[in-house]
Amino acid sequence: MHSSSFALWLLPLFALPSLASRTITVNNKCSSPLYIAVAGQGGSITKVGGGSQPAGWLQKPGEFSFGVPEGWHDARVWARTGCEETGNSLKCVIGGCPGEDTVECSGTKFGTAGATLAEFTLDRNNMDAYDVSIVDGYNLPMEITASDTKCPKGSCGVETDILGACDPSLVFPQNKDKIYSCNSACGNLVQFQHGSSTDLMSADPNDSPVCCRKGSVTVPHTDCPNTYIPFYKVMKQMCRDAYVYSDDDMYQDAVFACSNSGKPTYTVTFCPNGDGLGLNPPPISKAVKLDREPGDNKGNLQKGPDQVALWAGVKGTPIGNTGGESKKATQVPTVVNSDEHQTTKSTNTQSTPTGNVNAVVVTSTVTQKDDSTKSYTSGSNVYVEVTVVETVTVKRDIQDRRLGCLRGKRWVGKREMDC
Repeated sequence: MHSSSFALWLLPLFALPSLASRTITVNNKCSSPLYIAVAGQGGSITKVGGGSQPAGWLQKPGEFSFGVPEGWHDARVWARTGCEETGNSLKCVIGGCPGEDTVECSGTKFGTAGATLAEFTLDRNNMDAYDVSIVDGYNLPMEITASDTKCPKGSCGVETDILGACDPSLVFPQNKDKIYSCNSACGNLVQFQHGSSTDLMSADPNDSPVCCRKGSVTVPHTDCPNTYIPFYKVMKQMCRDAYVYSDDDMYQDAVFACSNSGKPTYTVTFCPNGDGLGLNPPPISKAVKLDREPGDNKGNLQKGPDQVALWAGVKGTPIGNTGGESKKATQVPTVVNSDEHQTTKSTNTQSTPTGNVNAVVVTSTVTQKDDSTKSYTSGSNVYVEVTVVETVTVKRDIQDRRLGCLRGKRWVGKREMDC
């Protein structure tokens, strides 16, 4: 009995270092408690002194630390907001643990969209990588700091709380009366800009160049520059040290690295400069029109091009002032011309002109595509419809994407753009 008890006592003693060799601290500087959640690969989180630790908890203002295994990777820490707790049930508008409507999450599933994320991959090639990401949306200001003061700091919302400066097209969820989160252009299916031109392309989350997704075909990393991302410049100004779209790691001040030789610890701080608006989300009426200007590809660490041939823009001839701001029009059905295919749904835009004009033919500079144009009138509205059929030789996919253009002009926010 004695030797058996001794063996059981030794097991946790020697197992602890491998179970929790690194420490992550969550610092809640908000004025109210937060529902924190954690998920990752490479092992479960533990209490700092050892023992099981739930991957979700309600944290009062102050610090709470937990242990993570060396090699913890593809990991996230976030705060759930817009939550309502009833008995043992917790339902959150932003960041809820899928299929787990409880305070204590399992740590095996990432949260639902809309939350600011602290992301970690520890001990990869003797380095730790980490970032603050708003690719899935933004709900609270966040900052990541390392115990090694030589390591850079990641942050978002510390200069401007994005919920107080969110474009109406980025408000998430879109069917709510409050701004619970400000989503990314990819997440909210905002129309994407064609390279450095002012033309727009309808968005599909599973088939979009800017999101580096084209069905099941892998899009090369360098084919997704920030020159396609609307709102990139203004979002980067508000989150200078954060990851604002899916391939932002091609540029500086997005993903950070720190030598793991000293086994640094990390602190994730919510509301570092005071309360975030996500604690009491503003009404939808507070959404603010933002400049849609995309990135300019400066500082591209991969030396990728500003534009890529497959996603080059369609050019149009200006034919007058539309006299009104764009609004969504009736969805155009997709036309498919292949037995082996994958369809892409698109949404046109329309504007109301100030008088009768004649339609014009739009010319295309797109390579490796079959393009056609068609013009038509409806009352005093004149439209030019551009059909772009894309062929992907890997799967022989042929996709039809239609772009609406009224009198050669679009209204983007308060600015008139050529199309």
